[in-house]
Formats: sequence, C-alpha cells, structure tokens
Amino acid sequence: MTENSVKELSEQRMYDIEVGYEDLNDHDQGSIDPLIAVLGGKKEPTGKNRVHKRDAGKPLAGKSTLNRLDVTPVRSGKRSRYKKVTGDKHMVDSFFTKVFTLSDYLPRSVIVLDPDDTDDLRHGEQLGRFFHGYYKNYCYLPLYIFCGDYLLCDRLRPGDMDASTGSVKELACISHTIVSRCP
Repeated sequence: MTENSVKELSEQRMYDIEVGYEDLNDHDQGSIDPLIAVLGGKKEPTGKNRVHKRDAGKPLAGKSTLNRLDVTPVRSGKRSRYKKVTGDKHMVDSFFTKVFTLSDYLPRSVIVLDPDDTDDLRHGEQLGRFFHGYYKNYCYLPLYIFCGDYLLCDRLRPGDMDASTGSVKELACISHTIVSRCP
C-alpha cells in the first residue's frame, strides 16, 4: 500500500533540506518532525495512524523511501527493472518557464534572457566533479538562465566543460516555451 504520493515525497524532501536535514542519513530525525508533516499537508502530523505498526509515531516517509527519489537512474521508465520514482523530464525542464509566463512580471515588448554559470565547489569524489582551470578548483559547473529575478533554467553540469556548453539549446527551449505561451 502506498502511503505517500510523489508530490508528498518531493515536498518532504524539499522541507527537509530547508530545515537542515540535507543528507538522507540525517533523516531519522526528519521523519518524526511534526512541523515538516504539517508543512507537507499530512492530516495526522504525529503519525499515530500509519498503516504499519512499525511506522507508528513517524508521520513522514523514511530515508529508504526518500532514497528512491535521489538515486533513480536518469533513463528509468515505467518498465525499467530498477525503476524507483520517475518523472517527466520535459515537464520538469519547462516548469520554471511556465511559472514565469504566468507571472505579472512578464514584459510585453522585450525579454532579456541572461545565461550564467558558476562554480559549485566539490570536496569529495562525486561523479561529475572535475578540476576547472578557470576556477582553479574541483567543481560542478551549473548553468542558470534568468529573466530579471526569475530563474528559468537550472542545469547541473560536470565541471570539465566550457561555460557556454548547452546554453544555446536551453535558450532555444525557453524561447520556444515563452513564445508559444505568450505570442
């Protein structure tokens, strides 16, 4: 029996990170936090009515369940052998742009898209972390695209690439979405 929707799990994970339970190994404490349960819309923030007795007193999903959000292979689908929790990549990619097109900020004559990259320093052996000569450190090199204060793209990229890599493709997708929603 499923007790948590993907929406609830995502919200729980987001609130966990906001209050300082960044790593899943910290989540033993996070799964019993009634504040996160209330923020996540749980009807019973104390967890006394859980389906399984072993979960009584824990209103939120445990770290093993949340781990499925974090470690699902990128190309997993509904029929994938190692399917955990999958999402629609195109919907996720266009989310920020769709929110932007619904905002009151949207200018009607000129839209300036501002691509930017920055170094996200790494101090371990994480996959995708490389030494970047410009930043003189091991890092990821995420790509951000803004319009004013609105974030339209947040793409995590390995640290061994040029700052402009992938920006033209992202700008084309964002432009297409804006024009199709606000001709």
